[in-house]
Amino acid sequence: MSTTQIPEERCHTARNPSLSPTLAEVPLVAAPVAPPEPDTRAGFALELIEKWAIHRGEEICSPERYFPVPPSLYLDMFCRWQLASLFARPRPGFWEALTIAAVDADVPALKDWPYRKDGEEGLVVFLRSASVQVDEEFARRKRVRAVEEEAEKRAGRQDDSIQDAPTDAESYRAWQRAQDDRLARLALASRQLSTASAAGSGPGREQDREQDREQDRVAIPQTGGVHKRRRLVRRTFLQTPRQTLRIPKPPRRKTRATHSTSSA
Repeated sequence: MSTTQIPEERCHTARNPSLSPTLAEVPLVAAPVAPPEPDTRAGFALELIEKWAIHRGEEICSPERYFPVPPSLYLDMFCRWQLASLFARPRPGFWEALTIAAVDADVPALKDWPYRKDGEEGLVVFLRSASVQVDEEFARRKRVRAVEEEAEKRAGRQDDSIQDAPTDAESYRAWQRAQDDRLARLALASRQLSTASAAGSGPGREQDREQDREQDRVAIPQTGGVHKRRRLVRRTFLQTPRQTLRIPKPPRRKTRATHSTSSA
């Protein structure tokens, strides 16, 4: 039995880690395509791309169709998103010399486009014109946003001035509340006086009147609002019994009717 001596430098041990089998390289995975954010350059470009895709899809479909044409019929969703990402930042000099090869470098999904053979030239022409429209629309919406923000700031400053100013109004409301409370107390006193005069005084009436005063004292301050207190005062005056003074009428005198007779 013969043995084969393996050189030490060829031995797969911890002393020779470089000879150990290595793991295969992990393939690179493309980053997932995300839709562009609204109110951005890419968002404005996506709106134009979808309108263009719908228009080209309507040219392919029959005019007697009974359904609206979606943009995905002519251009895939991921392809539209990648095309919109070309407009994410200003690229001076890029659009004038734009070719389909330059588009393929930034839009990998365009290689599997089913209408590529007949539509790549029209796509390049559209992207060149869309770059001008995106710049103009982005500048216009930026001006509109600035005007809206300025209007909101002015409205905020006006609200702050209104909140700081009402010192006189607060004093007027406090004065009005004091006047209403005074009228309520006068109405309560009038009601108590009328009740005492009508019912008279007795051993149990004093305790009942004290309970009525306590109920009125608790009820009147808890009524919130100027108009509620005014209605309470008006209702109290109307519901307060009035003591009427009855004056006896003089007796009616019975008189006889006198008939004058004239002699012929």
